[in-house]
Amino acid sequence: MKEPKHPLISLCMIVKNEEFNIVRCLISVMDYVDEILVLDTGSSDRTPVLAQEQGASVFFTQWENDFAKARNEIKQRAQGEWIFYLDADEELPPETGRSLRQLAQQTEAEAFTFSIINYTSASEPQKCRGLNIRMFKNNPNYCFEGALHEQIAPSILRHNPAAAIVYSGLEILHYGYSFDHPKRAQKNRRNITILESMLAENPTDDFIHYNLGVSFYVSDQLEKAKHHFLLAKQYENKNSNYLPGLYRNFTLCLVDLGEYEPALKLAQEGLSYFPDYPDLYYLQGEIFTSVKLFELAMDRFKQCLKYNKINPHYISMEGVQSFLACEQLADICIHLQDWEQALNYQLQAIQSGAASYASSLRLGLLAQRYFNNSEDTISFLQTHLPHVSPEERIKLLFDMGEYKIVVREINTLPQPFPEIYVLASKSCIYLKDWQAAENFLLKIPSSHEEVTSLAAICQVLRHDIRHTEFSREKDVLNQFLAQHVAQLIDQEQNRPGNDSFSPSFLNFAYQLVSFDRVKAVKFLETVMEPLHLSLLYSQMGQQAFTQKNHNLAERLFSLSLYHRKYAVNYKWFGLINSCTGNKLEGIRFIRHACDLEKDSQNYISLLTVLTDFFQHCLRHISASYPHTSPVHHHLLGLGSFKKKLTGKEELLCQST
Repeated sequence: MKEPKHPLISLCMIVKNEEFNIVRCLISVMDYVDEILVLDTGSSDRTPVLAQEQGASVFFTQWENDFAKARNEIKQRAQGEWIFYLDADEELPPETGRSLRQLAQQTEAEAFTFSIINYTSASEPQKCRGLNIRMFKNNPNYCFEGALHEQIAPSILRHNPAAAIVYSGLEILHYGYSFDHPKRAQKNRRNITILESMLAENPTDDFIHYNLGVSFYVSDQLEKAKHHFLLAKQYENKNSNYLPGLYRNFTLCLVDLGEYEPALKLAQEGLSYFPDYPDLYYLQGEIFTSVKLFELAMDRFKQCLKYNKINPHYISMEGVQSFLACEQLADICIHLQDWEQALNYQLQAIQSGAASYASSLRLGLLAQRYFNNSEDTISFLQTHLPHVSPEERIKLLFDMGEYKIVVREINTLPQPFPEIYVLASKSCIYLKDWQAAENFLLKIPSSHEEVTSLAAICQVLRHDIRHTEFSREKDVLNQFLAQHVAQLIDQEQNRPGNDSFSPSFLNFAYQLVSFDRVKAVKFLETVMEPLHLSLLYSQMGQQAFTQKNHNLAERLFSLSLYHRKYAVNYKWFGLINSCTGNKLEGIRFIRHACDLEKDSQNYISLLTVLTDFFQHCLRHISASYPHTSPVHHHLLGLGSFKKKLTGKEELLCQST
């Protein structure tokens, strides 16, 4: 950290219990500012010590549920010509840090806004972009206002109406509000408490209602969010900077509530004010996709692609005008079985920023279907996925079912990870090369969770079940296999009142069936009682259905019904038939399940497939009469009904 005689930039922070973030934050900014001032509002961890170790001057105060008051307190201690502020769960990219001093030389600017990149998931590269003032001249008259979501702009403009607030074009990374962040719920509760206190003093404040709507939305309290979004819209100031975000977030809330028609109208109203807002087109596209009005959906997603850049004043999910829209278009083309166009859109998604493993796998599966030749597919992926590591490429090949190439590619790696040897072993099992499979298993540490299970699977599948007696008293397999399988079966069968299998045993059985259904069934029927078999087949069938392996799911449910006529299996048969296009047969099966067992889940499933059937009929009418608006109205209504079925099982239980 540089220390000139007259500080140019002062970093001002308020913190509390941020020991897991504070060091990362300060290291990212310390070389670009002249002093670091930290106000601790009551930490019980090592946050103050860690801040001091990074060169910060640390001060202490009591927390009074007022962010503006705390920020103004630390601001008063700053000596720099400019105030720059961060939160501890934020980080400064190097390109932003290197530009701070250049910004400070722009004498015509009074303040600078920055794009805040909010990571919405720690496990996936999902990012949402917003805008906020983070750097402003150190004028004692400028004060933050608002106990939460505090603002500096009103004070600046009140004291200097001609002040230039300039967009810096720079980014700040924010991790604290990702949906899977451990402190997310705690922060939301705190925010709601503060906002409700503010609302008690200003019940018609549109900005408070808006922020309450956002806080309730991210807390999954959608009806409360809708209530406050409605009030924000009722009291809205047409000149408010947050207005685009209100239209976006309110529409998003209505979509999640399944209120599709109001959501479409609200998004369209927003577009009348902000016609260059791709998020609103994108949300409309999602609604039309959900009811399979693909032509309308494609039009909306193509609208998104027209915008190379998004107005920085708009809250926006990164990728809506590029890779996210392209992947939606690829999905629609898959539904329409236009494989070439689907491949082109997925490739465009990769080239415009889709960096997840799922995106790469989608490209691989589409290329596989398009080329129908393994070598051409691999060549295509090598050309268009140059960023994928050799290990990740092998995982892709395995998930695509290219088992011979997986085994071939493994030999090109100098030191494969244990997980790669697991994939190689599984590939050899699919290829029925038992010796090679066991050789690969020997290269994996014995502590690895899958070694024992895969070794047992090898032993089971390499024998001719027809001429081998498998029993718990006399097992011709080696002692290792006998102990492994017997232990699992004992564990399941001796548990009183057991109505489900442990994940370990279910995984063992499901992999066994996936590798070789015929041998797996013969083995399982030798070592298990029919009653347990029926339950096992049913649970494996549900797993196959979840993974969209409908053929395997149908076979497993048939096996379950052979041993015992569970009503739940008829329900799953109905869902499979509905998904594969045989909707009337699906309805018949689920009605039978309802007759056998008056269970709320069965009735929910029946209502779902009936809704699918009516939507299917309406889409046929829409195809013949595309400009018939009542058809679209009823399709959207049925889509809303289907969406709202989720979570209604408890209500049905109370009424039956």
